Parts: sequence; structure tokens; C-alpha cells
Amino acid sequence: MKKQKILILSAILFFIDFGVKQIIRLGLTERITLIPNILYLNYTENKGGAWGIFHQYPILLIIISLFFFFFLLSYIRKQKTITKLESISYSLILGGLLGNLFDRIFFGYVIDYIEVLIASYHFPIFNLADTFLVIGICLWIIELIRGEKNEV
Repeated sequence: MKKQKILILSAILFFIDFGVKQIIRLGLTERITLIPNILYLNYTENKGGAWGIFHQYPILLIIISLFFFFFLLSYIRKQKTITKLESISYSLILGGLLGNLFDRIFFGYVIDYIEVLIASYHFPIFNLADTFLVIGICLWIIELIRGEKNEV
């Protein structure tokens, strides 16, 4: 996948995340059960990072997000070859970073809405951008491990 396609896919993912968040923000007034005792839609404003950490330092979270966004762009630009899996992972990470960064800058919080219960554990509420980030990072790690095996 060409480097321009990474940016295009990142932008598409950002707009999907943005659209879903706006639908949730403007239309979700009460918790909705999707799968009883497992999955819910529940609008939440998260002023912190994952699990609400650093909620008292919103500017720091913006700076960290910007740093990683531009670091990854620079890293991609320097790559001579990029595998398909790397392209997908970079797109997911950039799209997720942009989605949450936009919220932090323009709303002062991240819009979260996916609520999951696993047995008796109440998992922290998250959003689509968080999902993009986690999947993208996992794919990138897989590709890094796979790449190391190929170099030996």
C-alpha cells in the first residue's frame, strides 16, 4: 500500500469515528442495552486518557497525542518499504489518534460510549478510536515480531 493510501485510510477512519461520536453525543440520552449483562451504549465524557488517567492534565494529553502523531508520520515517511499489515496498522493508529485528539482539542474531553461487562468486571467505557488504536498497535507488534523472524 502506498504511503498516500495510509493517509487516506486514516482520514476515512477519523471521519467514521467522528460521525459515530456525533450521533452518540447528540442522540444518546440514556444507556442502551445491546447484549444484556455484556454490551451497552452509554455516553460518557472522558477528560483523561485510558481509564481516566491524567484527567487533571488535558494539555499534556494533547501534547503527547500530537507527539505520537507526528512521530508516526515521520517514521512512515522514512520507511523504504511498508508491508500491507504495517499500512493497515499505521492507518488505524493515525485514525484513532486523530479521533481522540480532535475531541480533546475541540470539546475538552473524549467522547466514550462502548461499555463492556466481562463476568463481574466492568471494563472502562471506550470508543471506536480507542478500538482503532488498540487493533493498530497489536497489528504493528505482530508485524515487528514477524519481521524480526524474517531477518534471522
